[in-house]
Amino acid sequence: GLGWYNPNGPDGVGGKVDFGLEASNREFLRAARARGVRYIASNMSVASHEPDCWGCGIYHPLETSILLIPRWPTNVFYSVTTPVDAMDAYNKVYGPAGTAPFFDRDQTYSDFLNFETDIALYHMLTGTPYPHYQHVGNLREYAPGKSLSYDWTDTLLNKYSSYYDLPVLSLSWRNLSLRVAYRTSFMN
Repeated sequence: GLGWYNPNGPDGVGGKVDFGLEASNREFLRAARARGVRYIASNMSVASHEPDCWGCGIYHPLETSILLIPRWPTNVFYSVTTPVDAMDAYNKVYGPAGTAPFFDRDQTYSDFLNFETDIALYHMLTGTPYPHYQHVGNLREYAPGKSLSYDWTDTLLNKYSSYYDLPVLSLSWRNLSLRVAYRTSFMN
């Protein structure tokens, strides 16, 4: 509803297209405003969702009472629930024959966790206020006590704890939104 989607459908062929915030679902925005919603999570992997200043949000151009709060993607795709699914989807995008090739060989699950959590660790260590996000399906247990979300988070926190003994503190959605709103108003 925020101006990006896959015009070829949910099968992943063609990938997501950023049509800009002006292409957002106006009824979604109207309904959000009518219900008093002031903050909506957005996606830093979409160019039109990237704010102009560090730590800021974006007031939606079609509904300026709503501030978009950026979130970092994790590349744990919405449609995957097992390591096999995750690597099949990831390599179809980033593998050497993928739609957006990045690696010179298909990645293993261990490669994936290591590379993607390095990015998240960088975000944590540089003090970005934006959270990382995953999807409900990523919480599915593929084995007792194991999920894609657990594996990603466990890998990230183990890396973090190899550098620091300090606790990881996360702001609540309300406090994060207020902080981003303050920063946005300060910078504008």
